[in-house]
Formats: sequence, structure tokens, C-alpha cells
Amino acid sequence: MIFHGQTRTAVHSRQAALGQRQGESLQNHFTLSAMLLYAQLVIGCGFVLYQQVGTPGYMSILLLFLPMTGLYFISCRLAEKTGIREGLMGKTADVLLFVCLLMDAQLSLYAFTAIVREILPDYNTALITLVTLICVLPSLHRQHSHALPSFARLLRYPMVVGLGISMLGSMRYGRLDHLFPLLGRGAESVLSGAFWMSTSLSAALTPLLIRTPPSGKLQRRQGYRSLSIGLLLGAATALVAAYLMPYHFLTLPDALGTRLLMPIKVHPALISWSVTVCLMMLLMLVSLSASLSRGLHLLSHVTGRPVGTGLAFLLVPLPALSTDIARQIVLNLPMIRLVCILGTVLLLGMGCLAKKGRAKK
Repeated sequence: MIFHGQTRTAVHSRQAALGQRQGESLQNHFTLSAMLLYAQLVIGCGFVLYQQVGTPGYMSILLLFLPMTGLYFISCRLAEKTGIREGLMGKTADVLLFVCLLMDAQLSLYAFTAIVREILPDYNTALITLVTLICVLPSLHRQHSHALPSFARLLRYPMVVGLGISMLGSMRYGRLDHLFPLLGRGAESVLSGAFWMSTSLSAALTPLLIRTPPSGKLQRRQGYRSLSIGLLLGAATALVAAYLMPYHFLTLPDALGTRLLMPIKVHPALISWSVTVCLMMLLMLVSLSASLSRGLHLLSHVTGRPVGTGLAFLLVPLPALSTDIARQIVLNLPMIRLVCILGTVLLLGMGCLAKKGRAKK
């Protein structure tokens, strides 16, 4: 039968169509989260892993599989509990999630500015930062919640292929003996790098960041697979960097922009240079936009009314200053982000237990 121009049958019902649409939307959200995870891992490599861990930085990232798995499946269980986000503990957890996403956006903007300064060193840093943020803000104004996730799914293959070809093009300049010493400065260095990089796992809380969390084993596995791919790509990027540069060169205190563009610094072919710069800048812009978008939606839920985009201008000072003090502050932000991640899970868990206690009474 046909209702309002749409064909409905027992095979193709409205409920089945909505289920398929919801499944596709959920997959888009997890694709976006995988892209955000990869962006934060790449930023973490440039900030900490290359200099403080060196060649075994990829091991530090691979060690994140266990905490990411735990955070993801705990988040899936908490997201299924109805009502816990409406109480005081739930709203406090949402505020912590907002702070966490704001720090993701801060690191993305800082990294984007560092890339632009690397290719245009004579431009004013404050102007770069301000113009970048102003260009991003229209995407946050009255946006549909599915716009950025759909764009991320469209972008995933060009991103992987473009960056992959650029990195593979520089592989002939690397050497296998660059991967040694295998443990760099020792196992303690690898573990400390893994601890710092665990602050990048805010994407593992995706079930708490979206309106409709995954339901059923199939959707949970799809979401976990997307995040795992993002983590593996981050480890592959660190492995390529270790293969390209000897240990004593990899640990030099270069600028962040230089580290983010390392493959084309080793092999500065025009096509590789153009593709890598454009895609890395696009990755940071998507990370910035998506982190702000999700954060503002969470804050709107807490306050009960729409939140303006003016809060985004809080991100301007640190990358605009571009001083050693600003860099040190940015380096310390991820530790606060880790506290926010753990605090969110703890508060929602306590809210769930409190709800069970009230139900028994």
C-alpha cells in the first residue's frame, strides 16, 4: 500500500526503514569518533611520544586497546540506563564530558595552528587562530546532528588513501634498523607514554555522547570495530615515523607542526606535500568542529536551553600566544582530560547504583 507517497509492505515496513536509518546514523557517529580518536593520537604523538618515548611509540598506542575496550563497553552499559542523566550526578557527568570535549577541541585548534605556522611561518599566530575559529563557528550554528557524522563517513576513504599513499611514498627513505632499540629508553618509557596517550580515549565514551546509543551485540561490535581501526591507524602512523627517523633524530625537540608533517619532511614530493598538508588540516578542522558540536549539545542538555557558540572563543588564547608557557599548559591539559573521563564513568556508575537502591525501597 502507498501512504503519503511511500510504499509500505510487510517486507519494507516503516519500522524496518527507521531501523535501517538509525543503524546507518549510528555507524556514521562511530566513524566520526574513530576519526577524532585518530586525530588525538596523532597530536599526542607530536606532543609526547616521538620525543619522550621514541621508536617504540607505536607500542604505547597498542597498549591502549585494553583501557579503550573497558571504557567503551562500560559506556554502552551506562548509556542503556534511562534516567541517570537527569539527576545531579548525571548532569555533573555531562559537564565533565563537556570539559573533556572542550580540551579535545583545544588540542585540535593548537595542532591546526601549528601546521599552518609550519607552512606559513610569517603569518601572525593570533590571526590564524581567530580566523580558523570564525570559519568553524557557522558549522555549529543550527546544525543538524547528523551533518558532521555523515561528512566523516564520506571522508574516511579519501583520508585513509591520501595519508596512506603519502606515508608509503616516504617509506623508501626509512630503514628497519631505525626501529631499534626496540624498547627505546626501556619498558618504563613505553608505559609512561601509554599512560599519557590514554588521555586521548574520550572517543571511547561515544555511547554517552550521542542521542541513541548502540543496542544489541551487532551495533556494539560495529562501534568497537570503528574505534579499533582508528587506534590501529594511530599505531601505524607512529610506526611509520619510527621507521623513517633514527632514534636520536626522532627525539629531537622539533616544533609540533614539523612532527605532524614528518613523512613529507622526509620525502618532500610536491603531490605528497599537498595531499598530506590538506588532509591533516582537514582532519584537525573536523576534530575541532565535532568536539565543539558534541560538547555544546551536552551543555545544552544540562542547562535545558540552547548554548551559544561564544564559549568556543575560550580556545583562542593558548594557540594564539604560541609561547613556551602556553605549550606547557597545553601539555598538562590531557591529564585533566583523563580525570574528566574517569570522573564521568564513576559518577554515572554511582547514579546507576543510587537508582537501583531507590527502586529496592
